[in-house]
Amino acid sequence: MGKTKSKFESSQPKLPKQSKVHKLQCKVKRSQLYRQHKIKGCSAMLENYIAKKVIDLASDAAKNVMKNKGGSIDSDENELEKHLSQHLKIVTNWASEISFFDLRKAKRTSDIYVPLDLYVYPRRVRISDEENVPSLTLLEAFDRSDQSHFIILGHPGAGKTTTMKHLCQEIMYGDINVFPDCSFPIIIRLREINKRRSDQSDSELFDGILWSFFHEILGVKITYPKELLEKENKSQRMIVRKRIILALLNKIAPLIILDGYDEIAHKKNRDAVLNEIRELGISLDKAKIVVTSRTGDFNYSVDGFDQFEIKSLNDEQISKFVLGWIESESDRNNFLLQLEKTPFKDAAIRPLTLAHLCAIFERIGKIPEKPKTVYRKVVNLLIEEWDEQRSVMRSTMYASFEPDRKYEFLSNLAYSLTTKTKRSIFDINDLKCSYKAICDNYGLPTNEATTVANELETHTGLFLETGYGLYEYSHKSIQEYLAAEYIVKLPAIPDANRTLFSLPNELAIAVSISSNPSAYIVELVFKRFLRFNKIQHQFINVFVNRLLVEKPDFHLSKEVGWALVILYSLNFTATVEASEQLELFISDTLSREFDALASLIHQRTKVHEIKSVYEVIETNKTIDDVVILTLEKRKTAGRIQKPLLNLIPNKLTVSERLLSACED
Repeated sequence: MGKTKSKFESSQPKLPKQSKVHKLQCKVKRSQLYRQHKIKGCSAMLENYIAKKVIDLASDAAKNVMKNKGGSIDSDENELEKHLSQHLKIVTNWASEISFFDLRKAKRTSDIYVPLDLYVYPRRVRISDEENVPSLTLLEAFDRSDQSHFIILGHPGAGKTTTMKHLCQEIMYGDINVFPDCSFPIIIRLREINKRRSDQSDSELFDGILWSFFHEILGVKITYPKELLEKENKSQRMIVRKRIILALLNKIAPLIILDGYDEIAHKKNRDAVLNEIRELGISLDKAKIVVTSRTGDFNYSVDGFDQFEIKSLNDEQISKFVLGWIESESDRNNFLLQLEKTPFKDAAIRPLTLAHLCAIFERIGKIPEKPKTVYRKVVNLLIEEWDEQRSVMRSTMYASFEPDRKYEFLSNLAYSLTTKTKRSIFDINDLKCSYKAICDNYGLPTNEATTVANELETHTGLFLETGYGLYEYSHKSIQEYLAAEYIVKLPAIPDANRTLFSLPNELAIAVSISSNPSAYIVELVFKRFLRFNKIQHQFINVFVNRLLVEKPDFHLSKEVGWALVILYSLNFTATVEASEQLELFISDTLSREFDALASLIHQRTKVHEIKSVYEVIETNKTIDDVVILTLEKRKTAGRIQKPLLNLIPNKLTVSERLLSACED
């Protein structure tokens, strides 16, 4: 099938065939200038087309709607052209670029847009986490839908608004006819409703929020017949105005984008807009409507609308995304390599988070070395910063549930759910149990677990409903970080066996984010790990590897060196016991990790008295040719403080290489 020609194609000048500037790969300056020229030319033709068509249709609409009423539409050609031209300029400017606080300069939408995939229905309606929701590309979703209108859902930072900007550009001057029957886009950013009075009376709302926007955009002036001007006939005037606007919209067939339903601050306004969306959906057949909203804020079924939910980025999309944000190929490769090694790569599957990482990389030439910096950035961004940057207000049902309290609650909830369930996906009973245990600390009602969870989803996107009665944190790394935040603020490190050893990742992060990582790991090893007769090798494996990733800033402290040696000894003993074999046949599975950890620790601290306290009583080699020393405390210890001497064990098992590293 041949390519469908644009409605303006015949009147456009021929352009160089090789210009494909709407694609990410075309980033040279010449192509950007060329595209700017194309935009201006196409916009001018579009404005002329719209003005003429609206003017022609206005008279017909007036005749049909005002028939036998004695009224008229008084907008002349100049007024209509002025209003529509102004709106198109607003749409063009709004859709042209992306900007936020961390970005050095705005990025062109055409340079950075990556096509996203959509779930064919929201994931939260899944019956179980084993149910796989089919997905489509954006174009496939629009093309295959049986409905005229669409609702695009997504969690905070999923790319809803950027997708709408791209859609506007495609409608106005793209090579792909997304909606071939739509003449031009009308954009209503629903957050602008908040600029109006929040205490609008029922009489003011009666005039219609969206209808008022359309009236202003189209610049329609209506002269009502005398009998409709009487006060008691206000409802009749509203009906006439609606009919005229609907007639115009159906004739000129725009793509109507209602962006950010979740950003309407007050419930009265939300309810009014939802009712108007329902009315528009069943009244418009030529014009198309696309509504965007955060997933948790739109729990409605609307006749005439298909609902889709934006998927997270996959690896290929992440690579394409970075291509648009970082110009140098070597820098892109370096960024992706660094990202792959971080524990927060799962947080980069949202465009918002990935964009901020790219912006930071663009400024300082690297991803922040310490993961804790990124954790805090992501959490603060989603809880508060992103809404602040865009001047978005969100109302809460709970007076004291401010952003800082949400942060603390999410941390407490992460700790409770992790320790109680040992899982990353929780059912409704898990949520209610943990919520009930902690809600009083935050002044929250006892029986409103799901309501609070929904507010956390809509306000932060950090805790999500991902199936029917199924919940999870948006990213596993963020769940671990939040639980660690709760742990470090406790008066003491948890000492229950089952609790402690269910938190290897969280404890490693807690060491890193604590105000004194050296003191924290010493307390953890000496006062917790040594208290238990058995400690699993798998726990130490995860804990040590996560420590290496988190890169704690250890201060000058010889006790840290002791903690490292003891940790190695605990691990080796656990490995022997787990394998039920002689030490001779044991592989030192964490030798490289402990060497790396020793290097990390001994950049700041060294231990000089191990050999003065212990003597070697046995030497063995593992199957990896690692020399293992069994040490026993001397009867007369060397120079060592008595409190520390009382804490260290009578026997240690340590590799010769690690011992040398500690004392060199």
